Amino acid sequence: MNRGMGTRGFLEWVMWLLILAIISAAPAFAQIDRGAIEGKVLDASGSVVPKAMVAVTNKATGVAATTPTNQAGEYQVLALIPGTYSVKVSADGFESVLHDDIELHVQDRLSVDFTLKVGSVKQEVVVTAGEPLLQTQTADVGSVVDEQDPQQSSPRAGRRGSHALPQEAGRLCRGAHA
Repeated sequence: MNRGMGTRGFLEWVMWLLILAIISAAPAFAQIDRGAIEGKVLDASGSVVPKAMVAVTNKATGVAATTPTNQAGEYQVLALIPGTYSVKVSADGFESVLHDDIELHVQDRLSVDFTLKVGSVKQEVVVTAGEPLLQTQTADVGSVVDEQDPQQSSPRAGRRGSHALPQEAGRLCRGAHA
């Protein structure tokens, strides 16, 4: 007697369904809409400063993430939304240092290093308008579309919309744009 698919057929069907689900979910992992700030904290002699407190603050929302440096003087703050940040480092026996107006874009992994000077706890050094940060950890590329005028921020800014028509799948164009 044939009872339909049977156990073996059912297991094969489940296996193929599972493989299809895994393959279709793979592109979702590439859609990262966050960034990260990392770096190293050293003293004036070039020695690492372990257990220094690093505060990364989103200037638009005021949300702050605080983390200590590890034994190698390194820190990292992950899953930050794109925006403008300030990063402040403080450690006992050193002046606090603030790097301000750091622009973080989609998929950025910025390196912001600090050199602390010996001083009292109440002294603070503010660094503004520094060099543009160079992302050297990855080759990922992301861009930010301006909320006020997305047409001017797009890669096709200044072009006619009809140029996009031939790029649609299955669309036939006749005339000068074909």
